[in-house]
Amino acid sequence: MDSPRLFWGLLCFLCVLAAECFNVDVEHAQVFQGPQNSYFGFSVDHYFNGSGVHKILVGAPEAQTNQPDIDRGGAIYECMMSNPNCSQLVFDSQGDHIQKSGGRGFYDESKSRQWFGATVTTSGDHRTVM
Repeated sequence: MDSPRLFWGLLCFLCVLAAECFNVDVEHAQVFQGPQNSYFGFSVDHYFNGSGVHKILVGAPEAQTNQPDIDRGGAIYECMMSNPNCSQLVFDSQGDHIQKSGGRGFYDESKSRQWFGATVTTSGDHRTVM
């Protein structure tokens, strides 16, 4: 058997054995739920607005929104630490943007199945959510 392959295989095995996972607080866990089949929880970030309010921002890239004629465009939910119910943040209330050219219309922006909410991050300065 090849010595480097044995070494790397053994090293990988030992790393797996040494890896340890933990939860910070299993006694007082806060569980949030979103719409079924929306991939609620696909992305998560903590947001602190600087005045004592802590929020969890949760992405759901397959969520249905109230945008007209948009199929499962995705959404971001705001979850308060004091309330188990989350509310959908409205970033865009418009449907697809259609350009007219030469009497014909074409999609300039197609928002169906765009996976909005697949990535959620805050700027860290207590102001911006991206």
